[in-house]
Amino acid sequence: MKLETLLYYNGNNVEYICQAEIGARPEEPKWQIRKLFYDINSNITEMRFAELSQKYTKKVTMRESYKYGPKNETTLYAKQTIGAPYTYNVTSGDSLYTFYGDDGFLGDSHEEFMDSDYIVVFLNGEELKKGIDVEWLSSSTVRINKSLQKNRSIFLTS
Repeated sequence: MKLETLLYYNGNNVEYICQAEIGARPEEPKWQIRKLFYDINSNITEMRFAELSQKYTKKVTMRESYKYGPKNETTLYAKQTIGAPYTYNVTSGDSLYTFYGDDGFLGDSHEEFMDSDYIVVFLNGEELKKGIDVEWLSSSTVRINKSLQKNRSIFLTS
């Protein structure tokens, strides 16, 4: 597949790298978009994909509105085995699990939770299927339909 590349600058630094098949228009959802992050000396420190997705499904014209990587990384660590289903709060712990990291954010609605590539839930390193293994209850709570063994963890990015 031959790609065309559009570069968008912030001062002297490339801020966005947008790629699609030749002929795609910027307003079409056919682009892969990456954002570059720099340190104080203009050295690239990170490159993140729009909505954490490497798919060619974004619009260049919307590049500034996309989220680029998780704002939050949250770990819930089991103090004892927790049976399924169980409701977890991603902003605090309880008697069965300890909370570490950032306050998670699971979206303002079920639709945002389901549709957002940047909200990802892992159990023991396995990505959980939204709507099946993990269900949205609120912006800070989920129900996980799998058991969590003692000393194992749930990891969320949002």
